[in-house]
Amino acid sequence: MKKMKTKMIITALFAILSFTSCVNFMSKQNVPQQVKHLDNEKVIKQSFALKDFHAISNAIGIDVYYTQSAAYSVSVEGTEQCIAQAKLEVTDGVLNIMNRYAHFYNTSSYSLKVYISAPSIDQISNNGALDFYGDINQSKSLAISNQGSFDYDKGTVKAGHVSIDNNGSLDIDNPMQITDSLRINNYGSMDINNDMNIAGSVHINNNGSFDVDKMMHITGSAFINNYGSFDGSFGLKGRDFEVSNYGSFDSYLKADCDYIKVNSFGSTDMDITGTTKQISINDKGSTDIDTTQLKVLK
Repeated sequence: MKKMKTKMIITALFAILSFTSCVNFMSKQNVPQQVKHLDNEKVIKQSFALKDFHAISNAIGIDVYYTQSAAYSVSVEGTEQCIAQAKLEVTDGVLNIMNRYAHFYNTSSYSLKVYISAPSIDQISNNGALDFYGDINQSKSLAISNQGSFDYDKGTVKAGHVSIDNNGSLDIDNPMQITDSLRINNYGSMDINNDMNIAGSVHINNNGSFDVDKMMHITGSAFINNYGSFDGSFGLKGRDFEVSNYGSFDSYLKADCDYIKVNSFGSTDMDITGTTKQISINDKGSTDIDTTQLKVLK
């Protein structure tokens, strides 16, 4: 399939340059422990007595390493300069990581690393530059909101309901297992680079650039509204697959479902295989849909 990808780098560069890697905390602090030296700047690791949070909100440039644990713990590794010029606090159950001053430029090549342990995390909000590592096993829901540069680099997600709102650059490189529903609103650049398994409904509203590099496996129904650029593959077993395209939509669908409906008002390129009980194609744009490998059951 053709790839149409435009990374939204401006927000990410701003976050990295003006906020890169810093956190200072309003809480009881232990004596810093020297870890190593880099570029003639002392790198230290500190632990902080922060607890009672279920969400993370980031506004600077950091790498987060999350571990699900019964006990809370927060520690930070970075240069003394960097740690001193940033701020971390817990407010209303949210671990907020932010810049202490109006302007800050990190001169070190060492990125700030934040190590977090908590019983559960059900919200991640990013307005800076965030690389996230760790498994999230949340039985109810997980909400991801991004207006900066967000890479979920490593780990797995298991949750009932997952909602994703993206207005920046978002890469999800880890697998997800969702037992209820998935909702995505994308106005930026979003890449899903691993398999997703959803046992329920999927609702996608895309106004930006959206790529599904592997396969989105759905047992239930899928509803997609596309006004931007969409490139992705689906495996649907269940009820309905419905897409309304007003932009550029390039997709492969392997179906075992009751009903397929395609409303094409833009450029629609699809290959559909498998079986369905009914298919409806409303061609009002530039439409190329190959159904030669699709069997319509009588």
